[in-house]
Amino acid sequence: MISLTRGLAKNVTLGLTYHHMKPIKTLSGVADHSSGSGNYQRLLKTDLSVSF
Repeated sequence: MISLTRGLAKNVTLGLTYHHMKPIKTLSGVADHSSGSGNYQRLLKTDLSVSF
């Protein structure tokens, strides 16, 4: 996970969070493909915060 927050203006911030996830292995040692292709997954989240 990588997270970055940057102030854009006096009361405005922009946040970015990046997740890089690998498949979970079951007790038998085999990757669980029930929730998708079993490949690595990537997620990018953005947050724009305005306070007043």
